[in-house]
Amino acid sequence: MYNLLCVLILSMVIGPPDSVKAIDDSKTLDRVRIGDKWGFADSTGKMVIDPIFDFTYGFSEGLAAVKVRGKWGYINPESEIVIKLQFDDAWPFSEGLAAVKIEDKYGHIDKSGKVVIKPQFGLAGSFCEGLATVAIGHKRGYINRKGKIVIKPQFDRTRSFKEGLAAVLIGRKWGYINPEGEVVIKPQFDNISDFSMGLAVVKIGDKKGYINREGEIIVEPQFDEAWSFSEGLARVKIGHKWGYIDRAGDMVIKPQFDYAQSFSKGLAMVQNEGSWRYIDKNGQYIKDTGGMNTIDGLPPPPSGVVEQRPELVHSVSPVYPKDAWKARLTGKVILRFLVETDGRVGNVTVLRGREVFRQAAIDALMRFRFKPAQIDGEPISVWMTQAISFNLK
Repeated sequence: MYNLLCVLILSMVIGPPDSVKAIDDSKTLDRVRIGDKWGFADSTGKMVIDPIFDFTYGFSEGLAAVKVRGKWGYINPESEIVIKLQFDDAWPFSEGLAAVKIEDKYGHIDKSGKVVIKPQFGLAGSFCEGLATVAIGHKRGYINRKGKIVIKPQFDRTRSFKEGLAAVLIGRKWGYINPEGEVVIKPQFDNISDFSMGLAVVKIGDKKGYINREGEIIVEPQFDEAWSFSEGLARVKIGHKWGYIDRAGDMVIKPQFDYAQSFSKGLAMVQNEGSWRYIDKNGQYIKDTGGMNTIDGLPPPPSGVVEQRPELVHSVSPVYPKDAWKARLTGKVILRFLVETDGRVGNVTVLRGREVFRQAAIDALMRFRFKPAQIDGEPISVWMTQAISFNLK
């Protein structure tokens, strides 16, 4: 339900991606995990940057944050280290700056690696609309690009500014402030999203609906899941099925899909029984995707500080296919999948790999379990890519 560009991004693809949709402005490279190392593959699954990193985020503004032996730096799409490995933590670039951690404090660097806002904060977010969220002690506020505090730390949680408003948590309820720090929509919701096309998702109890910039409920909370509007439509979930509503809240494509993604250039990708297909805004199937999810995974997570990345807690080795064993075949299958909020694996698609190994790789991956990613204290679903190898011993 969240729409985001300028935030601390969980680059797992997010999105539903990463997406996090990872913020990956190259649109050509996906993060891939092979064993316990990370690299990058192109849209066909071909490795173009060797898996040598302990962790990495997707490319943002032409650079990707990478971690090697406990230190973070940045590479370009040619795998060249352009900002040396030196930081204790690092986040994707946004508006030309990136948050980094040096000796237990966060500040910001520019694309040359120069520190432009000295490390002084307990946490720091990415810049969006000229402001970035920071934490001092247990409270959060906002700084400008010069590092000056313009909204004093007073909130329990904060998210990035979108369309002139930012979501803030006061006590146990969420509301919105303007760039002057004034509360313009009083805290009253159990959870909220950033604004998109003048509307935001709000959660009241266990249902979700939409409000406008004045805080008026436009679409009554009635959905189990709801995401931001894209091209005039928003995907929503009722029970176990996904459909689409318009800005008036009318159901224009009835809930019928196992999963659905947001519209882009007039098309949306939907899944039923493991098969991905495109639909138009009338809900009509356009073409088959060939089994590959080519639209960047999930929308980004809500703007804020990612408190916990997905952590693999249980894995299994694949069963070697009998025919492949007899033929002495080896290979590797690269899979994209969704780490659900309960840590289970879902929506698995094959990016690349020999046909003989594919089902065995999927069967093994479905038994993996993760500690889910969290943002603002809540588990979120993110896309990941994993390579499953088949080697004769």
